[in-house]
Amino acid sequence: MDHLLWKLDNVVVTPHMAAHSKEAMIAMAVDAANEIIRVKNNQKPLSCVNDDKATQLQSEELYR
Repeated sequence: MDHLLWKLDNVVVTPHMAAHSKEAMIAMAVDAANEIIRVKNNQKPLSCVNDDKATQLQSEELYR
């Protein structure tokens, strides 16, 4: 591979597996738990893919 990114001193190129460190896994679990708590408290999730649906979501719907 002779791509420009490989030659830059200010770029770190890592495989996708770089996110699978112990610290990253803990951070992902904490983030997921915090999102669940937000929804349970009738708050909008911070990391919502379909933002238009987030305002319609209520915690009671999770248990139907």
